[in-house]
Amino acid sequence: NIPPYTSENYNIGIVFTPKCIKNLTLTADYYHITQDDIPYNPSPSALMADINQFGAASSFASGFRFADNSRITSNAPNQVTADNFGTLEVPLLPGAAQRTDGLDLSVTYVLQTETAGKFTFRTDANVLFNFDARQGPGQPFFPYKGDYTDLAGSIPLAQGTLPDFVVVPTVAWEFHNFTVYAAARYIPSID
Repeated sequence: NIPPYTSENYNIGIVFTPKCIKNLTLTADYYHITQDDIPYNPSPSALMADINQFGAASSFASGFRFADNSRITSNAPNQVTADNFGTLEVPLLPGAAQRTDGLDLSVTYVLQTETAGKFTFRTDANVLFNFDARQGPGQPFFPYKGDYTDLAGSIPLAQGTLPDFVVVPTVAWEFHNFTVYAAARYIPSID
């Protein structure tokens, strides 16, 4: 049974609509999120090292079988070799963690015309200050801000692309019952 993981979120924001520029809105929102006890798969190499050190006394021994389908029954070290290795069940364990903080920004300007309809110009941006992840209790946090983490690979808590910032400009044109919307996304180069 995996217990639920916990999260703490802190947010603070501001919305500014200057009276000197009608229909302009500026927003800024800071966020700080920490998550603990996230389920993760421990390293199979670490599990095998533990099994080879403690034998049947290893907490992972029940998930191991030799090539002949037998189980480890002795506490003797170094029982598993490349020749007799069978299968290993890698359990899902609680204890991973991640922490992130950043700033969400937006600028919106609405232009209402009498003959051509309404135009809404908006730009949203996210500035990532930190994104750190830790696989398992007692492990160090690794910084992933500005990196690509392969979702199918072995990087703990992979999130895909974590650029330093993202900018998304949009424009919408509304005329009678007709709407046209266009958007772009800018992501800087990543490692």
